Amino acid sequence: MADRPLPQTYFQWLRPLTRFFARPGWLPWRDGVAIALLAALLVLGCRGLGWLQVWEWSTFDELVRLRPARLETRVVLVTVTETDLRLLRQWPMSDDVLADVLEAIEEYEPRTIGLDLVRDFPVPPGSDRLKQVMRESKRLVGIRKVGGEGIAPPPMLTDKPGAIGASDLLLDPDRKVRRGILSLADERDRTVFGLGTQAALNYLQDQPQPITLEPIDEATGLYRLGKAVIRPFEGNDGAYINAIDDGYQLLIDYQGLGCTLDQTVNCGFRSYSLNDVLQRRVPLDALRDHVVLVGIVAESLGDRFYTPYSSTADGPQLTSGVEIHASIARQLIRAALDGWPLLQVWPDSWEIIWIVLWTFYGAVLGWTVRQPMLLWGMTALGMAAVLVCAWQALQWMIWIPLVPPMLGLVGGSFGGSLGLAAKERRDRQTITELFERYVTPQVAQVIWQSRHQIVRRGEFIGQKLMATVMFVDLVGFTSLTEAHPPEIVFPWLNEYMQSMTQSVLDRNGIVNKFIGDAIMALFGVPVPQARERQVSEDAIAAVSCAVEMGQRLQHLNQQWRDRGRPTAAIRIGIATGPVMSGCIGSALRLEYTVIGDTVNVAARLESYDKTFDGGLCRIFIEEETYRHVRDRFPTRFIGPVTLKGREHVTNIYQVLLPLRADAAAKSPSTEKSTSSDRQSPMRGPQKG
Repeated sequence: MADRPLPQTYFQWLRPLTRFFARPGWLPWRDGVAIALLAALLVLGCRGLGWLQVWEWSTFDELVRLRPARLETRVVLVTVTETDLRLLRQWPMSDDVLADVLEAIEEYEPRTIGLDLVRDFPVPPGSDRLKQVMRESKRLVGIRKVGGEGIAPPPMLTDKPGAIGASDLLLDPDRKVRRGILSLADERDRTVFGLGTQAALNYLQDQPQPITLEPIDEATGLYRLGKAVIRPFEGNDGAYINAIDDGYQLLIDYQGLGCTLDQTVNCGFRSYSLNDVLQRRVPLDALRDHVVLVGIVAESLGDRFYTPYSSTADGPQLTSGVEIHASIARQLIRAALDGWPLLQVWPDSWEIIWIVLWTFYGAVLGWTVRQPMLLWGMTALGMAAVLVCAWQALQWMIWIPLVPPMLGLVGGSFGGSLGLAAKERRDRQTITELFERYVTPQVAQVIWQSRHQIVRRGEFIGQKLMATVMFVDLVGFTSLTEAHPPEIVFPWLNEYMQSMTQSVLDRNGIVNKFIGDAIMALFGVPVPQARERQVSEDAIAAVSCAVEMGQRLQHLNQQWRDRGRPTAAIRIGIATGPVMSGCIGSALRLEYTVIGDTVNVAARLESYDKTFDGGLCRIFIEEETYRHVRDRFPTRFIGPVTLKGREHVTNIYQVLLPLRADAAAKSPSTEKSTSSDRQSPMRGPQKG
C-alpha cells in the first residue's frame, strides 16, 4: 500500500470552526476563541508533521506497561535459555537435538508448533532424522525471512500448505516493535503470513468448527476471522504519520510476556525451557491442544527487540522475537474465539475534535481564571482527566491521542492567560486614557473592577443606563474675555476649572468634557447602576457638588477681588434619567460620552432664561432629580416650562444655596443685570 500524504482533514475541520465562532454572538469571546484555534492549529500542525510521534509512542508504551497482564493459556512458549546453551554446548543446536525437541513436543499433542529457529541448512549429526520428523509432522510451522537479504525456509516444509511463516518484524523509527505483520508479499509476489498469524490460523482451522480468514471487502482490506473483523493498519493511524504500511499490518496488543511457573508478574504466556521439554518435566496437559512456539530468549544469541516493555527502572529490557510472535498469535485467537477487540484507533476527524476540545478547554481556563495557582491547578486536573480517558480507552482497546490534547490544554491555558493579560492591559490603557484626568483613583478602581461590563475589544460598549448629568457655565464669560488680556484670562479660568473639577471628583463624579468655559460632569457612569438607591445617591452627589461649587466660587471671588481680578457667577443645570453611553470619534481619537434626552434637559436647564437672577450660583434641577433630593436640600418650584427643543413640559426647581448675606450684595458684575433679574417665580408654561 502506498504512503498516504499528510492528512488534509486537519485543516478542513478548522475552517467551519473558524466561521462558526466568528459569528457576532461570540464577540465577547472572540479573542479567546482565536487563541484556542491558534493553539489547536499549532498542535495539529506539529502532529501532522510528525514532530510529536516519539512523545506519543512513549506515552502509549507507558500505558501498555501499566496495564495488568492477561495470561493466555492457549499459547505456550518453549524457549532456549542461557542454561540450555550451557547444557547443549553448541549453537546452532544439532539437527539430532532439534529432532529430539520436536518429537518430545509432539508427544504432548499440541495443535500447532511454531518453530522460530532458522533451519535453512543442515547441522549434522541427525540431518536425515530431522528431515523425516519435519515431513511427517502435521503441526509444524517453520520460518523464513522475506525482507532484506532473506532467509530460506526449511526445504522439507516448502511444499506443505500452512507450514511456513515469516519471521519479519517491523521496527518504528525509535527501534521499537509496536506493529505486527499479518502477511506480506515475497519476491514472487506470493502472500506469506507472519509466524504468529500462521500459527493462529492453523490453530483456528483445527477447531471442531473450523475458522478461516474470510474476505469482507478486499478493496479496503477488511477480513473476518471468527468473531473478529480485521482492518489493516494505515500509515497515518494513531500517532503515526506517513509510516510504511506495506503488506498487511496490525497494532500489537501487548498484554504480558512469557514467564515460568514460579513467576506471577507480567505473565502473558507460560514458558518452559528446552531442557524441561527434553527431560519430560512439563505437565502432561500444559501443551495439549495449544499453540506451542519454540524460540530463543537467551540474551547472548541476540534475537531480541525493543518493545513497549523495554523501558524499565532497571534500564532498557529487550523482548525476544518468539514472545512478539506469540503476542500476535494470542490476540488473533482471542479475537476470533472470544470476540476480544483488536487494538484500534480513532478516525482522523475524531482525533481532531478530541484535540480541539481540550485546547478550547485550556483556552477557556486561561481566559476566565485569573488566579495563577487556581489556573494551573485546574489545568493539572484537565491533564489528569486526559490521562484517565486515554487509560480507559486503552482498556477498551482504543488508542487515542494523549500528548496532543495535553499540549493543546497547556498551550490553550497559557495562551488564554497571555491573551487575557494583553486584553486587560489594553482595557486598562483604554480606561486610563479616557478617565485618568477626570476621576479619582477610587472611581478608577471601581471602573476597572467592572471593566467586563463596560469594555469590549478595547472600546467601551454602547449601553443604556441611569445617570445624573450636570452642566456648569460661567455667566458673562464672553464679556470678560473682551475686557481682559489672555495672560489674565487663562490663569484665572484654569484656577476656576481646577476648583470646580475638584468638587466633581470629591463626589466620585466624572468630568466628561470642557466646552469652552462650560463643564459637563456625570454621576453614575460608566458602570451601570441597577438599583434605585444607587440612582438616588448619584443625584444627591450631583446636587451636593453643585452646592459646593457655589461655596467654592464664593471663596474664589473673595480671593480674586483681593488680587484685583474679575469675579464670576455660574449657572448649573442638573437632570437625572436614562442616557446612552459609549465611545465616539475615530481610530485616532476616541472620547467617552453620554447622549440622550437627559443630557439635553441638563444643558437646557443650565442655559434657561439667562435673565433669571440666581445670585452667585443658580442651580436648576428637573422633576426626577427633585424626587431624589427633595428631603436633602432646600428648593423652590420655578414652574412648568417647555424647554427649547422639547415638546413636553418640564417642571423646574431651584436649589437654594446657604450663602452669606453679603454675597448677594457683592454679586459679580460680569453680566449686565436687567429689571427682570429680580422677577417673581414664573407662573404657567414658558418658552426657554
